[in-house]
Amino acid sequence: MTHYTRSKVDLALLADITRAAGGPEDLASRSATPTPPGTRPNSGPGRLLPAAGRELCARAARVLSRFSAEAGGPGTKPPQVQVVMVDFTGQQKIAESAA
Repeated sequence: MTHYTRSKVDLALLADITRAAGGPEDLASRSATPTPPGTRPNSGPGRLLPAAGRELCARAARVLSRFSAEAGGPGTKPPQVQVVMVDFTGQQKIAESAA
């Protein structure tokens, strides 16, 4: 939610995910540029949304799995984690990934 005033968006991460999803460098650069609330385009070319969503879900799943293992202490195996991204209604799945 790049336009939501209470969120903290890591714009460098957004640009990195844009690149990983196959987005062109100019789109990644624009993704890393701060804009006033309400002025950022929705997400660039719509074709990148599924790939960017999968990339974000995969990264989140890896981090959650790693943190869970670290919290469990030495010798704890990382659990399998599944992350699912849904739309604002919670009804439509946009992307998912497991680690």
